[in-house]
Amino acid sequence: MTLNTDFQEKFEHRHIAPNEHDTAQMLAAVGASSIDNLIEQTVPA
Repeated sequence: MTLNTDFQEKFEHRHIAPNEHDTAQMLAAVGASSIDNLIEQTVPA
């Protein structure tokens, strides 16, 4: 295994939270229009 010292991606960029674009893509993948809609579809009343 080799270490790539040129790799500069920051930890916080990967681990803080998804951005709006990423969230929209994830919601579209599961057929939900919003996070609230996703919760309504998945959590029993």
